[in-house]
Amino acid sequence: MPTFFHVDRRKRLEAGQRLGLLPPASQLPVDLATHLDELFPAGLSDHGHRYFTAPGSNTPWADRVKELIWEFARRSCFPDQPSRLVSTFAWRTLEEARTFAAAQPGGVTSMPIYEVQAHDAFVANMSLLHCDSSGVRISQLVHYYWRGESGPTDLPGLGNPVWEVLLHGPVQVIGQVLPHEGCK
Repeated sequence: MPTFFHVDRRKRLEAGQRLGLLPPASQLPVDLATHLDELFPAGLSDHGHRYFTAPGSNTPWADRVKELIWEFARRSCFPDQPSRLVSTFAWRTLEEARTFAAAQPGGVTSMPIYEVQAHDAFVANMSLLHCDSSGVRISQLVHYYWRGESGPTDLPGLGNPVWEVLLHGPVQVIGQVLPHEGCK
């Protein structure tokens, strides 16, 4: 089974854990729980709950809308690609995971990195989510993302591709990776 590296920003993982989809949050009103079940009958990942159902979370409104745009474009044009809202995110290499962790508040030493395994993975350029532009440009970037293409690098907010891995299906947590000496 292929190996990837997950930055545990929420510090919830442990070795031996098996990640899968979670049922709807119990605090949802009945009408929203019914609608959510129509959209995601198998449930959502932790990421999906955070960006799609969690009221009053620290997730900015614009990020929630962005996930919604990406999801409905995927459903419309790329239905064979995995939903971001049912995926666990990872990196192809330990170095990519460390680079991502180092860019987060608190840096690489504040977030554990775990080796994980999954059969099903899709690789896409995460930087495409961070361009603030016109609707037609965002639509174009969404299409690059779901095709697994790098897209442009010369637009405001974009630079070199940052290749994230969307793991879907069961994800097995192998163990925590210890930071190397030079990692601060």
